[in-house]
Amino acid sequence: MLDAPAARILQALATCHAAHGKTASAWAEHLEAATLARREMRLDVERVALRAAASLEPQLATLAVRVPAAWDLEGLVVHRDGIVLERAAWGTAAPVDPGEHRVAATLPGKAAWVRTVHVPARPGPHAIDVGPFEDPPPAVGAASLTSAPAPVDYPIAPEPRFGAQRTAGVVLGVVGLAGLGVGTYYGVRALDLDGDDAKTSTTIATASLAAGGGALLLGGILLLTAPKSRALRAIDVTASPAGASVGVHGTF
Repeated sequence: MLDAPAARILQALATCHAAHGKTASAWAEHLEAATLARREMRLDVERVALRAAASLEPQLATLAVRVPAAWDLEGLVVHRDGIVLERAAWGTAAPVDPGEHRVAATLPGKAAWVRTVHVPARPGPHAIDVGPFEDPPPAVGAASLTSAPAPVDYPIAPEPRFGAQRTAGVVLGVVGLAGLGVGTYYGVRALDLDGDDAKTSTTIATASLAAGGGALLLGGILLLTAPKSRALRAIDVTASPAGASVGVHGTF
């Protein structure tokens, strides 16, 4: 029995391709469906497929890839859309779908030849001649392969004068010293006060000393573990009844 589904699937595919303008693909698929039907003696399916193929023939565009005698040399290989064209197909007008088609050829001792042909969406013949071929680019000489490249001087970025970690350490150290100064001031002040004022000064002194000590400790750790850089010249901290002042002297 005929593998009828295969033939009918080909016919359905051909109908779809024809609807999308791929007339050559549809034409070839109808012919293949007819071949399947004839092989299994399903003449009704064969007649339908042949009739459909015949209706597409007036819409076909063709492309002939011609090889001039000057380039019909031993070793020549011609491709159309990635498929090798046998010598018997050279110069033959073959049905193709509208659109872009890539024609390529190779010849021993020559650079590859590649062209793109645009086939418009209308029936008619089209052709392209293979060639001319050009000589390949000169090979790289042995001397250029073995010679060492010329040295190149690259600019060296200047080393940072003061790293981010050291800067953070200095800031924390300054904040810590300021906190210790404020805490000391309010601690001394609490000794001269009574009642709630004394309690308030004591609380401020305790909090400032604790925060200042923690910040100073963390800042010292950051400074000790930071990459080497330019050292600070001096840090001055002054506490007074009017407030605390901090002075940092150095190069950043």
